[in-house]
Formats: sequence, structure tokens, C-alpha cells
Amino acid sequence: MLLAYDTNSPYLDARAPLVAGQPEVHRYRARYREDDQPFADWSDIVQVTARP
Repeated sequence: MLLAYDTNSPYLDARAPLVAGQPEVHRYRARYREDDQPFADWSDIVQVTARP
């Protein structure tokens, strides 16, 4: 699922948790864009646990 095209650092994921008060795992990957077109391969997946 595409979350967003982010053009600035750092990226802040401000989505509310799916279950209030419960930590959840988020997975992200990145890909460079040049002239609004995908460029190069996707990065490895980074996994983080978001705490409420």
C-alpha cells in the first residue's frame, strides 16, 4: 500500500493506531524519484514498532 510521496526529511507518520492504546508494527521502504518518475530499486524494508 502506498502511504505517501515524501519529498522532505524526516518523514513523520502521524496516522492514529488501528487499535487505541496498542503498539503496532510499521514497515517502510523507499525509492528515489527523479523528475517525478521512479528511479533505482526499492530500499530494504525497515520495520519499527510504534508505541501509543
